[in-house]
Amino acid sequence: MIDFIKDRWALFLVLVIFIICKIPHLSYPYCWDEGFPYAAAIRAMYAHGASLMPSAIDPELSRGHPLLFHAAAVTWMNIFGTSHMAMHSFSLCTSVLFLAAIYETGLRMYNRQVALLVLLLIATLMIFFIQSAFVLLEIPLAFLCFISLVCYVNRKYVPTALCLTAAFYTKESGLVLGVVLGIDAVIGLFTNSEKRRDRICRLLSVVIPCLLAAAFFLVQKHEMGWYIFPLHNDYIKHDWYSIWSGFRMNCIRASFDLVSKQYYFLLLLFISLLAAARNRDVRYLAPFIPAAIIYLLVDDRRGGDIKFSFILLALFIAAIVYMGYLLRKLKIYNDKRQESFIVLSAAFVFLFLCFSSMSVFIYRYLLASIIPLFFILGVIIEKFVERTSSYLYYPVLLLILTISYFSFKTDRNLSDFEPGAFAAMNVQQKEVDFLEHEDAYNKPIACGSFLTREHLTDPATGYLRGPQYFGQVKWGVDPATIFVVFNDIDHDYRYAEVSKDTSFHMVYRYADDMAWTEIYKRR
Repeated sequence: MIDFIKDRWALFLVLVIFIICKIPHLSYPYCWDEGFPYAAAIRAMYAHGASLMPSAIDPELSRGHPLLFHAAAVTWMNIFGTSHMAMHSFSLCTSVLFLAAIYETGLRMYNRQVALLVLLLIATLMIFFIQSAFVLLEIPLAFLCFISLVCYVNRKYVPTALCLTAAFYTKESGLVLGVVLGIDAVIGLFTNSEKRRDRICRLLSVVIPCLLAAAFFLVQKHEMGWYIFPLHNDYIKHDWYSIWSGFRMNCIRASFDLVSKQYYFLLLLFISLLAAARNRDVRYLAPFIPAAIIYLLVDDRRGGDIKFSFILLALFIAAIVYMGYLLRKLKIYNDKRQESFIVLSAAFVFLFLCFSSMSVFIYRYLLASIIPLFFILGVIIEKFVERTSSYLYYPVLLLILTISYFSFKTDRNLSDFEPGAFAAMNVQQKEVDFLEHEDAYNKPIACGSFLTREHLTDPATGYLRGPQYFGQVKWGVDPATIFVVFNDIDHDYRYAEVSKDTSFHMVYRYADDMAWTEIYKRR
């Protein structure tokens, strides 16, 4: 018992601090896609009970996704209630379990130093921290993919099959991990270093979840008439230029450069320089090879309209493979299990980025790949520190916390993966509160912000005080319009025109240090 606490006191401390920091966010209304479609979809399922059948709720609400997440949320609602705090606690509970799993993986597969470093790296990562209490699919999917991979490399094949099936039934993009593990399992069939029973069990741990996923899509085709939700199908890119542009400017940039991420990788490069100098071995400079290509890829100002895309993609893959080869030569991996986890994680990250570049891009979709990417980053940093000087470990932890602190402190954007998300929700709540105070439920309201229109017309988003909603909300401003709502969350080019129109006057303004709203009323 003493050893258990000794190995995990840092985990308990981080989790307590994490939860305390997230408590103020639990009572917020729903943010962006939380309100529509997810909260609305979960409430629709709650009305008649949890179900995994594709026809359980309107596809406009489910967006054609598998319904395990929705069913789990409904089960939680049946126990803890339907309030915002209850639903956000459901997501926070998943995130806390995820952090515990990340620490345990680092501890059992490596050591306490790796466990603490990757825990701090991911717990303070802006996208994870902000998203950790949102009622969305991405953190549960990332959690299930991570656990599936951990169980797979540890030869826990029944848990692998269960977690992989759960990932497939959470979101379609989980199938990317099925491809990675399936290829590895097929290759493993032809290795004679393991017993035939182990090889077959490993293959079945992937095949069975794939068959269950196929069964879901067949049922969906029978009940709904399509395998993939038509809206998602329309988003799929088919030309190489669009896919390559999405890979470069969306997926690679979001993974390595967006929201201060570059500083974590610059930290790795700095430590690799120290390790190379300390050990007099240029192989420690291996991270510079892919870093140079990423530096070229992510910014048009540096790379221009890069031609020869196939060659650059091949060079990027070769650089990653060569770095892995050099790390192996440096004996960064102590055993086959560690190497398998890093290699399969890297393959999953790359294929997930390729998959994401072929459809509509939303940054939070990459959480499933960002978490293993930063786990790998943490492992390499710790191993390089270990080979340089043990005295560097705590300064490196402090640098990670410093990078995270200044990322939060300096970020002023209003997206759902940045601190401005809460400022945006606060502003939108003020808009709704004012119009409710004005009893404007049946008055024509013009609003350019899609989000505000949803909050005014749909009680499920959580901004309205009760079931009564605003019945005459639309985008256009016409002679019948009484109120016009503006904010800086969604740009509205009509702001200059209406604010100068003498037939309107501003009756309400609210601003905090990140966002503002103004409401105009016809004289």
